[in-house]
Amino acid sequence: MSEILVNTIKKADGTGSITVPADSGTLLTSASSIPAGNLTGDIIQNAGPTFFAYKSSGQALSTGVQKITYDSTRWNVDSDYDTSTSKFTPQVAGYYQVNAGWYVVTSSEREGAVYLYMNGSNYSLVCNFIGASGVRAFTGSQLVYMNGSTDYLEVYAYINGSHTTNSGANAPNFFSASLARKA
Repeated sequence: MSEILVNTIKKADGTGSITVPADSGTLLTSASSIPAGNLTGDIIQNAGPTFFAYKSSGQALSTGVQKITYDSTRWNVDSDYDTSTSKFTPQVAGYYQVNAGWYVVTSSEREGAVYLYMNGSNYSLVCNFIGASGVRAFTGSQLVYMNGSTDYLEVYAYINGSHTTNSGANAPNFFSASLARKA
């Protein structure tokens, strides 16, 4: 086996240099040299639960607070979103970026809100809006800590009046979350 012993490596034109450390260790020369795995506890690319759910049909709403059901998904990595219950129950503890919304078309002024419920109780009001007649979209987002075993999230809505939500994957009727950072 051959060895090359150097203290400093320079480009051919004499500019720039890499100084080889005196201590033992690994000198990384590019991002592709980083070993596979999660070395620091941070998120690595393509790791962690994420989903995007939407309504495939309209949902009748009446005055008051009621659960919004999102029965279809565009993606559901790790299968932590259940379309039959509209609950997100991630199995990785950490901080999740959560987004939710719903909308109606109305002919009169309406107040509406989006609530995140955790474990069956109101956790946070993420949007409250009063608007004139027309399309009313109620959307919001929040960073939420989840324990990775029993915590689950649902979306609830408030509206004053009776309306039916619009539907479809391209409509602002959605519930999504992605792991932002492991606990």
